[in-house]
Amino acid sequence: MVNDVLLNRELIRNYFADSHHDVIKVQNGEQAVIRCLKFQPALVLMDIRIPIVDGKSALFMLRPITSH
Repeated sequence: MVNDVLLNRELIRNYFADSHHDVIKVQNGEQAVIRCLKFQPALVLMDIRIPIVDGKSALFMLRPITSH
């Protein structure tokens, strides 16, 4: 879950609280790219307007690892 607003990150975490899913929370696109490369999640929920690296740019950086 990538969002620069703490309340939004907590809201999404709470949606998944009783599920079998692990939620990794980060607050900017740079952290998202690093975590995705490390953990290779099946799903990423990402805000488009986030600091450092915006959501569209982060997706562009991650596309090569998702297109196999």
